[in-house]
Amino acid sequence: PTYWKERGVDELTWFRTVERVYTEAKEGCYETLVRAVHLANATARSDGRAAAAAFGLCSPPEDADAFVFWVTEALESMPQIDYQDAGSPVNATCEAVRRELQGAELLAALAAVTRRYYGVATDACLPQTSARNLQVAGGTPGDGPAPASSWGYQSCSETLHPFSIPPGSWRPYRFSLPALTALCRQYYNVTPDLHRLERWSG
Repeated sequence: PTYWKERGVDELTWFRTVERVYTEAKEGCYETLVRAVHLANATARSDGRAAAAAFGLCSPPEDADAFVFWVTEALESMPQIDYQDAGSPVNATCEAVRRELQGAELLAALAAVTRRYYGVATDACLPQTSARNLQVAGGTPGDGPAPASSWGYQSCSETLHPFSIPPGSWRPYRFSLPALTALCRQYYNVTPDLHRLERWSG
């Protein structure tokens, strides 16, 4: 978009804001979350039953990527709703996923905050088909094209931004307009326009 440079915005601004919010909530929180997500990723791939047990799934995740992206979607969404009347989810997450935790305890803490974000009762068994994010590569930061989704359609038609995720984060993501254009056309027969909001708002 035209005015990004003069406003100090670049392709990593969105995710750096997520990182900063967690870091400001508690020193080391973001790095601990990265470590926890990497552990969840490794567990889902090597021992699906253990991942299912930790996250309270009814069965092991069939798609490890989609499962991990379900977790990171929660972590990336919390800073956007970090209000007291929403339970201050960032602070609650940083208090739960503590730096000193390792192994099964770290995985359990990540599972607890993820389930809380999605409103899953503590004693409920969650179908593995509900614990997944099917956006390609986990989705464009801030949300992106997704099938059969009002938010996905809005991303394609109005609000897609060229955001990426820096190396060393909890998931890799590099923005590709040609790839996302193909998805938007496939899903909704819409071609994304990165400048639409800028023209509309001035």
